[in-house]
Amino acid sequence: MSPPQARRAFPEKQVYEDWMGGNLNHCYLYHGLIFCFTKCDSIRPLPDSILDLIVIQQREDAILCEEPMLSWTRPTILKALAWRGYPAQPLQGGDILISGESVYNQTRLCFDEADRLFRIEMDLNFSELPFCPPYEE
Repeated sequence: MSPPQARRAFPEKQVYEDWMGGNLNHCYLYHGLIFCFTKCDSIRPLPDSILDLIVIQQREDAILCEEPMLSWTRPTILKALAWRGYPAQPLQGGDILISGESVYNQTRLCFDEADRLFRIEMDLNFSELPFCPPYEE
């Protein structure tokens, strides 16, 4: 997915939030959501770049496995992933890594102190994204 395709698919107003950090001129920023692309200039992603990372953090309308993202806990997501056949690898610190077909397609699930899911990081080849169908124009 290119930046123009992403903007057409996601026309929401861009906004910066403190949790996002800095040096993000290769990204589109939304409430609770970052789309990162492979190439940029000093201001924005280049039109011929490719979406390669999506970060979702505490976004109220995000859905994961047919449930609101914010309703998941570590035990419930581990059970759901096992039921769906996704290989979940617990990481030091409590996060969970789900690997796709290659090392370039991984999803990291991050949990707070109460074991609630608060962040999803999808390092991806968009056509292999484990939780979403491929984008079609």
